[in-house]
Amino acid sequence: INLSSPMAKLITPGATAYIVSKAAVYALSEALYYELKDRGIHVGVVLPGGTRSEFFDNAVFDRLGEYYRSHGKMPPAKTARSIRKAIEKERFETVTQASDRVYIGIRNAFPRLFRSFAMRKLRPYFRSY
Repeated sequence: INLSSPMAKLITPGATAYIVSKAAVYALSEALYYELKDRGIHVGVVLPGGTRSEFFDNAVFDRLGEYYRSHGKMPPAKTARSIRKAIEKERFETVTQASDRVYIGIRNAFPRLFRSFAMRKLRPYFRSY
């Protein structure tokens, strides 16, 4: 089981390095899933939402970082349960938060609408370069 992030699929402004690294983990997981499935090896990827952790404790953030940090409220135990379930049920993809599943569905069905929404929602938090 690999850990990625919903942001691997929900591409938004202001977190490029993080998004690229999480998208790479997702792509690696999917490639390994196909390559190892016939050998009886299960590969899955869990996309936990913003999990409460010490990651943010000593970090310095701009306004956009503060916005993302404010969404890190999911208890770590929920992520752990999702990982256990993904292993037990041999799921390829597990998105832990219902709201992220909805956003991913909207993004997949209506990519232009999602991009417009993301820009309107996040533009006040970042400056253009």
